[in-house]
Amino acid sequence: MLSLKPVQISKIAVLAALYVALSFIPVSMFIGAGSFLSLSLIITPVIAVLLQPFEALVCSCISGFIVVMLNPGSAMFGIFTVLLPIAGAVCGSLSVHTKKGSLLTLVFLGATVLYYIYSRGSFIFWIMPHVLALLLLIGIPFLEKRRLKTITSTFISTMCEQGAMLLLAINVLQLPVIVFQVAFPLMLYERTFATIGGILIILALKRVEPNLIVDIDNNVVVGL
Repeated sequence: MLSLKPVQISKIAVLAALYVALSFIPVSMFIGAGSFLSLSLIITPVIAVLLQPFEALVCSCISGFIVVMLNPGSAMFGIFTVLLPIAGAVCGSLSVHTKKGSLLTLVFLGATVLYYIYSRGSFIFWIMPHVLALLLLIGIPFLEKRRLKTITSTFISTMCEQGAMLLLAINVLQLPVIVFQVAFPLMLYERTFATIGGILIILALKRVEPNLIVDIDNNVVVGL
């Protein structure tokens, strides 16, 4: 049975609180709905890298639901908005901490790419960052330095979050291709911002506590 130790609960509480607090600071408008993307973008990949998959699931569920209730201005998909941090945190965590679990992330990204091509394929540029994340995910096992793996996983996490946003934009909001064409520069800015911001936070936290990342497959603490 899955359970959480006090130290794990503490990490979940701190990261969830950060996510909720930063959700009130807008960093970009959401084209296609009267909403905005917030600074919490940078916390999702931090959750993915610093927490194990089950911890990441708990943290993203708690923080996601709190944000939907307290800050509806950032909930562009209503209650379904909670799926954004869940997808980013859990899929990202799987790519960081487990080898077999990475297959689930691979399937999610691959299915997202194929679905977009099927439904909105006339503007193929939108899906290129997702394809890059897919290729990086495949290449992670061949990276020798843990620092490179962590940086790569940060990008994969934020693109998984964007993948969930993409699927909801198509199926919930039913946004046409023209919206993706207009919003493409904003999407690149948001994901670059989330990746760089997430990496900087992880590096800062690692200076305070070097043994933050646990390799579940080998059951050992690893360095950044």
